[in-house]
Amino acid sequence: MREGTDSINETWMRRWIVRSGLPEPQVNPNLVDHLGQFLARPDCWFAEYQTAAEYDGMVHDPQASRIKDNNRRETLRNHGYEVVVATKSDLPDPTRFLHSLQAALGRQAERMDLPVPRVANWPRR
Repeated sequence: MREGTDSINETWMRRWIVRSGLPEPQVNPNLVDHLGQFLARPDCWFAEYQTAAEYDGMVHDPQASRIKDNNRRETLRNHGYEVVVATKSDLPDPTRFLHSLQAALGRQAERMDLPVPRVANWPRR
């Protein structure tokens, strides 16, 4: 596990990203708006692409947690950020998650005139 990760599944998600050839994300940074107000602390953050990746585990099951998660993600999206979520169903095969992340990074890359990151190493089934 990398220092700063909150769970083993967050570590798995970050490892999928790194092994796929996508840029390595920051782990659990505090994001603030242009006024310095706290927005969120995503599990993985691609600062250059303004994109967050989060793992929703069992702690996110209660209704109150889901509402809080949805509100936080809506806040990030309202600030122009992309948010991609991995879940337990992605653990056996992270292909769906990596497709979604690649698409989100690509949208941001085009919007911000950056190189478009591509998955170079898809998981083997």
